[in-house]
Amino acid sequence: MSKIKPQDTAWLPPAFPLNGRLPDHPYPVAMNERRQNSLEQRYYDECCLAAGKRVWRPCCKTLHVSLFFDGTGNNLHNDVYVDEHPHPSNIARLFRAAIGSGYAGGAALENALLDVPPAGSETYFKFYMPGVGTPFPEIGELDYSNLGLATASGGENRINWGLVKLLDVLNFVFRRVWLNNSESWDAVQSMSTPTAWAALGLGGAHNRYETFYRHFNRLQNNIWQAMNPTGRGKAKLMGMKLYVYGFSRGAAQARTFVNWLTELFPKPDSADGVPAQVLQGSNPACRLPVSVEFLGLLDTVASVGVANIAPFAAGHMAWADGTQALPDDARFGGLVKQCVHLVASHEQRLCFPLDSLRRGNGQYPRNSVEVIYPGMHSDIGGGYPPGDQGKGIDVDDGSLLSQIALHELYATAFAAGAPLKVQEEVLPQHLALDSWRILSTDRLKEFTLAPDVIHRFNAWREATLGLSPSAQPAGKESDNGHYQPGRAGLALEALIANQMAWLTAWRIDRYARGSALNCAFYRAATDSHANAGSRKAAEAARDERQKSAERARLDL
Repeated sequence: MSKIKPQDTAWLPPAFPLNGRLPDHPYPVAMNERRQNSLEQRYYDECCLAAGKRVWRPCCKTLHVSLFFDGTGNNLHNDVYVDEHPHPSNIARLFRAAIGSGYAGGAALENALLDVPPAGSETYFKFYMPGVGTPFPEIGELDYSNLGLATASGGENRINWGLVKLLDVLNFVFRRVWLNNSESWDAVQSMSTPTAWAALGLGGAHNRYETFYRHFNRLQNNIWQAMNPTGRGKAKLMGMKLYVYGFSRGAAQARTFVNWLTELFPKPDSADGVPAQVLQGSNPACRLPVSVEFLGLLDTVASVGVANIAPFAAGHMAWADGTQALPDDARFGGLVKQCVHLVASHEQRLCFPLDSLRRGNGQYPRNSVEVIYPGMHSDIGGGYPPGDQGKGIDVDDGSLLSQIALHELYATAFAAGAPLKVQEEVLPQHLALDSWRILSTDRLKEFTLAPDVIHRFNAWREATLGLSPSAQPAGKESDNGHYQPGRAGLALEALIANQMAWLTAWRIDRYARGSALNCAFYRAATDSHANAGSRKAAEAARDERQKSAERARLDL
């Protein structure tokens, strides 16, 4: 008889400050920059120790790459530029708040999404992958797809596209040109798992490795020279730091991305050896250090292939098979510097269960936290249009519950050194001329948060979690960006069961008293497809728009 494994305890959220979690003074911004420059500082310290005295600070640089995997049905181009009521997910909002040049999948024509060179053009990069089931022309997906929405089809290509973008960064840094869409797509296709292999339960690790290093080897002489510069005025390349974000199936893709990254590391000399955390091609002397400085996850749901509704399936087929656990601490310790997973405690999951960070032994990986939050799936990852289902009925996004999670993820990422933009007034003096670090007025609006939401969130944690109010005044300057969740005394399952009990009691109460009928969310909610006639008319209009788009393509 197998033993029941003890389950590690999850985390509870701290009190939320009244002025939000964006930095409100220069010190955290300076600390953020310091975290980014940790490799440069370490090399400088080594130079000083070797010389036995303080030396001139050498010219160095690290490549910072931010990757954003959006959730099922979320698409930045549609949700921001096409839809009548913009409703970007929290992943799309963070992408727009990130520093860097790069590429936004499906939104290549929207230049305002990226920083214009020379703004950090050889240091900061960012890439956005639209959610499964939505258009991503760069990987051959031109339309919304029911197969993508239902089974996460297309997830593998999105992950491989993310790996290809690491090569794209190197290509840009050393050849001053981005890979074009055709080159990127060819690489993605070469990396993919052949259908025959997939039918046998085999993955595409071999194809990914061969394709990745076929491109990497073309650049390895440039990389080696950059890591070993000679002469004056040449910056020494220290390595590549990654900041990876994901929501829903995008969070599952982010976790797979990190695992597939480890498959690119060189094999250790012995069976029990530890792989070096570097990208190394055919030249053993060319070893580019890589780290995942931050892994930010919002309510991970895999449900790949046949969902967890059939007796023989668990929703972890294809690219999600064996890839959701973070890399082993003993073998890849220190690769993921920090991982934060924010979990919806009121989601009715059924056949789309949560993928906890917890390992099979019941314990959490090092440097990780898994924190419960109130609300449903998209109350964590965002994407609700204001007023949808009665949510966020104000004219802006401030009353959306998902704004809480947006601030929390921003704060944890920023504290870990993630290159995110800030308000102009908090830039330290030595960064004051870097206008590309400034969060524009339009981007700042996406972080707006109504005081009522903050008060209700804090009331929720006090009433249902039994937590005391913050010891510090909620709006105290310099405390707002400090995010420190507390350890719960219960495992994640028990915490969620307790939250479901609260939710059930609330539903019974509102039904018995009819109180919901007078609530603003109920009165503001729309149900335009309640009858079959209106629903069919809407479906017909949708199909006609699709046909129109297809006809337009033929005319090009």
